[in-house]
Amino acid sequence: MEKMSISDVAKLAGVSTTTVSRVINNVKTVKEANRQRVMDAVRALKYKPNVSAQRLAGSKVNTIGLIMPRFEDMFHSFYAMEIIKGTSSMVEKHNFDLLLRATELLNIDVESYERMLNITQTAGVLFADVDSNWALVEMLKKEDVPFVVMNNFIEDPNISCVGIENREGTKNLIRYLLGLGHTQIAIIEGDLKNQSARARFYGFSEALEENNIKQDECYIMTGNWTKESARQATLELIKLDKRPTAIFASSDEMAYETIITLRENNIRVPDDISVAGFDDSPFSTISEVQITTVHQPIYEMARESCEILVNILKEPKQPAIKKLLNTNLVKRASCRKIN
Repeated sequence: MEKMSISDVAKLAGVSTTTVSRVINNVKTVKEANRQRVMDAVRALKYKPNVSAQRLAGSKVNTIGLIMPRFEDMFHSFYAMEIIKGTSSMVEKHNFDLLLRATELLNIDVESYERMLNITQTAGVLFADVDSNWALVEMLKKEDVPFVVMNNFIEDPNISCVGIENREGTKNLIRYLLGLGHTQIAIIEGDLKNQSARARFYGFSEALEENNIKQDECYIMTGNWTKESARQATLELIKLDKRPTAIFASSDEMAYETIITLRENNIRVPDDISVAGFDDSPFSTISEVQITTVHQPIYEMARESCEILVNILKEPKQPAIKKLLNTNLVKRASCRKIN
């Protein structure tokens, strides 16, 4: 009799080979209906896992995957380092191993995802963000692999997520600038494909609208989180006949580069133009003028997300958990009161 393979089991059960592997490995987050179909197929085909699979079946899947979208200088990024530190501390606390994957995943097929993540040996997955990773999110949902999304608020009622109050944090910052007398406030946006960047832009716009200040299109500059984009945006702003009195850069790294660019053009901060950022990263304090910013709890977000995932692994049937963490305004020397 021809020896049956895992693919034969998957075909008869009407599930993927990943689901079959997770049933063999006794991963309890697999839906009961899928588990039953796999077991029925195993019995019908008299399928016997190989020695390696049999060993795995008696072992605990003990790895948590951390998926991070790859971006410029990511391993010099305050955001990336805080996510890794926070996740690592919780993974170690709960005796899991950590598998890190940085992704540039556009139009990638499911098989490539599976090879990348080794999904059958991952108990659950944490997303540091979901830029370009929605296909993987859908695959994990289909395969009953638990996951938690960070840095986003997801409307889907079945997805657990931990985000940050980017919108309200930005509104508080802009209100502060308005309170200092600034009405000509420019923004250097982050990458608007990113939910955080969009939330910060909305917060900026809403704070102006609340105070009956018409938004000047000349003061809205496109950026993508990089120093170079901030430099180019700043150069455009200082060419204007009516320069802004304050610039809000959507990250501290961009605010840092904004201050350098202004200084190179003999424009003083905050005497001539005030500058504010967002993150409360090391960039906010290494600048020659310490930067007014918004503190976002990235490390805490990573720890909270990992804790939620571990709880899901323990109790798979619990409802999704959604959290938004508060921010704090940090006032420093880069902003001043004007008449």
